[in-house]
Amino acid sequence: MEMFSTLEVEFSYFDILSDSDVREGLKKFGEWPTYPQVWMDGELLGGLDILKEMHENGELVTTLPVKQSLNTRLKNIINSHKIMLFMKGNPSEPKCGFSKTTVGILAEYNLDYKTFDILTDDEVRQGLKTYSEWPTYPQLYVDGELIGGLDIIREMHESGDSVTLLSEIVWCYVETYLLLYPFFRSSSSSRYWSCDFLESTVSDVVS
Repeated sequence: MEMFSTLEVEFSYFDILSDSDVREGLKKFGEWPTYPQVWMDGELLGGLDILKEMHENGELVTTLPVKQSLNTRLKNIINSHKIMLFMKGNPSEPKCGFSKTTVGILAEYNLDYKTFDILTDDEVRQGLKTYSEWPTYPQLYVDGELIGGLDIIREMHESGDSVTLLSEIVWCYVETYLLLYPFFRSSSSSRYWSCDFLESTVSDVVS
């Protein structure tokens, strides 16, 4: 346990003292007479002596799954979709008025976006406040960048400055189009790479 903690290995465990059938049966199943036993992906790695040897030669840290840092995990979640909303609940069942209002505003723009329910993961809920330096929820991200919370989104929406918000969002789609341009350009149908197609695509996004 101490070795795993030092290496920040992600693991779960079973207390063999709580079940004598498992305790005796696993010795035969794994053909290993002592404990502890470390298994990974259904295969026996070995006991303490083997783990120590692997640790000393540097093999253990490259073999076992290491925990992601919280910041890495948050970054991966944020970038899992072009438009990411961290909220309480989900769009069909918001769990607070602020989240419900934000979802309502975004619905007016007919946007394709993904959400993360912070009530299901307290580590994300607390960690994202520090990561983004934004203390409240919901939080809206576009292309990995924080747009803001409800106050900013509502202010941009009500003041008619939603063009600024939309420009951030639409640019994500334009960037994707440009990245895939060579593929579209080589398509047998010119409709996939024409300016008319791009304009209609953007119109669909903001309509």
